[in-house]
Amino acid sequence: MASSSALSTIDITEPEATLLVTARNAASNLSIAGTIVLLYDHLLLFDYERRLIWTAEWTRWKVSFLINRYVTPICLIALAYQLSTVSSETYTVTVRPLYFQVEAIET
Repeated sequence: MASSSALSTIDITEPEATLLVTARNAASNLSIAGTIVLLYDHLLLFDYERRLIWTAEWTRWKVSFLINRYVTPICLIALAYQLSTVSSETYTVTVRPLYFQVEAIET
């Protein structure tokens, strides 16, 4: 019985591999840019939020707003970290095998 691998091997050409790496880098950069814009928006509107939301009585709408307001950036930061090359686990699983595969095709 053959053992199953987490990564399946596919045959791709060098231009396809380059395109995949470029697309991954673009997705990473867009994720980081979107997260920065969201955090900037939070900073700009924090004064209004403090005056209008935090002083209001506790209702389910207030709790819903605050969960949405503060859980979303945490999730986006985690996603941006996973998509970035800072996360060695994601980099090892996606980019490094492509790099070595392209290097093997070239030699």
